[in-house]
Amino acid sequence: MPEISYQDIKQSTFYPLIMNYLCSVHGIFELSSRFLINLFKDSDKEKIDHMISGLVINDKTKEEFKNNFNLTPLMGNQILSFSGTQPNVVIDIDDLANQVLEYNKDGFDYLFHGALYFLIINTYALTVDKHYSDDPLWQFYRHVRNAAAHGGKFNFNKNQPDKPSEWKNMRLETSLNKTYLIDTIDQKGYMKFGDIILLLLDIEDKFGIVLDF
Repeated sequence: MPEISYQDIKQSTFYPLIMNYLCSVHGIFELSSRFLINLFKDSDKEKIDHMISGLVINDKTKEEFKNNFNLTPLMGNQILSFSGTQPNVVIDIDDLANQVLEYNKDGFDYLFHGALYFLIINTYALTVDKHYSDDPLWQFYRHVRNAAAHGGKFNFNKNQPDKPSEWKNMRLETSLNKTYLIDTIDQKGYMKFGDIILLLLDIEDKFGIVLDF
């Protein structure tokens, strides 16, 4: 049985921020799919089958791509508005989709990680009244936040962690300095994406955090 369910996540006081993260990740997948569908529309069946067979996705999803070239309709254009006389800028969503997949590998990796780092940093910023705690769980959270703010790598000052920093079966040690917090395409990280959500729920439960959004 899983330790948490989606319903547990939805009931979290952090959920508005978690939801923002989940929407960001979904948007990356959506844009990636949009680019591929646009590409397939101008290709013959043999080329389409060849391109789809090379995708690193499961067989069920490959079949869905082969049988469905429909784009998700948009409820509106994404527009950047400015103060003063600067005209609005309309974002070309199809070009943005193209950029998502054509971006270099490290950049594509960071799209997913950047959304998670935003979640970690912002939940920590909203719990400022707890930042003095020497509790091992809170110290663990503090160092995770610092890693998120330093490009996704643990960033210990001299002799840190200087206080016990533990969560579940994880214990932060000086030897982890400059190593990755989360798995990347090429590098093994200390934690998984879902671990961060579970960590936030444990922080909320232990310290009785209630946020008013």
